[in-house]
Amino acid sequence: PREKGSMAVGESVLAAFAVAVGAVATSDPGRISPQTAMAVGLLAAVVGGMRLIISPPLSVHETDLFGKTAIVTGGNSGVGKETVRVLAKWGATVILACRDVEKGEKAKAEILGSLPKRSRGSVLVWCLDLADFSSVRRFCSRFRDSGRPLHMLINNGGVRHNFLQVTTDGIEEHYQVNHLSHVLLTMELLPMLRSSAPSRIVHVSSSAHAFGEIEARAYGAEVLNKDKAVFEMSMKNRLEGVYGDTKLMQVVFSEELQSRLKAIAPGVESFSVHPGFVATNFGGGDTRWLQTMLVLTRPLLARSANQGAMSVVYAATSSKVKGLGGGYISDCKVVKRGAISKGEDARWLWEESLRILGLP
Repeated sequence: PREKGSMAVGESVLAAFAVAVGAVATSDPGRISPQTAMAVGLLAAVVGGMRLIISPPLSVHETDLFGKTAIVTGGNSGVGKETVRVLAKWGATVILACRDVEKGEKAKAEILGSLPKRSRGSVLVWCLDLADFSSVRRFCSRFRDSGRPLHMLINNGGVRHNFLQVTTDGIEEHYQVNHLSHVLLTMELLPMLRSSAPSRIVHVSSSAHAFGEIEARAYGAEVLNKDKAVFEMSMKNRLEGVYGDTKLMQVVFSEELQSRLKAIAPGVESFSVHPGFVATNFGGGDTRWLQTMLVLTRPLLARSANQGAMSVVYAATSSKVKGLGGGYISDCKVVKRGAISKGEDARWLWEESLRILGLP
């Protein structure tokens, strides 16, 4: 069997176009001009074609995950929540990690209520605040003490906004939540992943990484140290700003991690994933013009959160990507990533990240 993700709200819009075309076709010819009928039909065809190109329907072959354990950060909403749902449906024990436990418990109830009675999966809600390194360390300590195996670590949680927010650790929030805390989580849990091998690490990135930069000598270190002027310059002068930088960091870190796993943990593989153009409320901090574009295009072209989760689940479970660690996955296949970074950037990112985190 295959897990077929549900369609996005765009399906209902396309259905409305179809109804409009039908109405035009059956209307009084005297009231509807041929030009109007042609325009409506052409618009429906164009939108439908664009949607199939931008957000093609996805499905993933179901895998029996009974006895497997997964951690999903940011698992209380959006793509993270749908990832938890699918993994639990297939039998896994899933730790839904999020900052607000109350919201996590609500998501858990909704997820479990949607599962078939035959499902053997389970969901646990654990507190994890990615904007607080001490919270990440407590989470890792709790997991170690639980004695559980770890087969899938899905680094999904993230933030996206256009103002400077500094965490209690003194780090710009995008860098800490999207990148550094997931590095800390990954490195602290690596011994459990290694002992549970074969296992996988999935970094939920974005096509926005193509607009990112990792230039250590240019401004990377300054932004990591919360330089407001540099942050604002980055947000104004580049399409995805610092968010795009952190998405590129996830991709590059995944590749660099994979190159090191070959020696220290050969049974562990790392992947980065683009979930697609997803119809969620993530990204409320976009610039005004980009928000306007999203409002206009998202209902027509975006895929549902469930469809967005398909590539994440594929990276975490599919036998088709075995041996392809370090790969970048989009639309349930390994593809060439959009940005090119130099090897020195990867080395700098690795060394600087571990230095900030106090890791060897």
